[in-house]
Amino acid sequence: MNYLMVDLYKNFQCSADACPNNCCEGWDIIIDENTYKKMVKCQEQLGTPAENWIEEDKNNGHVVKLNDGGRCPMLNEKNLCKVVLNLGPEYLSATCTVYPRILRTYGNILDNSLREGVRKTDIVF
Repeated sequence: MNYLMVDLYKNFQCSADACPNNCCEGWDIIIDENTYKKMVKCQEQLGTPAENWIEEDKNNGHVVKLNDGGRCPMLNEKNLCKVVLNLGPEYLSATCTVYPRILRTYGNILDNSLREGVRKTDIVF
């Protein structure tokens, strides 16, 4: 396997509410089964029942129900994740933990890149 990686990939860190972009809107946010079970157990600490913000998808998995603006309902007014704030980053789904890092394969090439819209100025060194 050959690896393709942008120079800034390893240095990326989320700058949270200081970032002009938002990773938590406009795309399907998949909730893996382990994370779903944790969310159901921790509903009270999050202040909202899991069924209010997580739904079953067509493949019998789970996804976040985006609000009318296409945003994750677990974002607060400062664009910070309520899951991280109330429970810690270890409660994030695999999708949320990795994003905006994207892994794609093209034949024998593994492409490690960042979501479109992540600019060099968004990278924290």
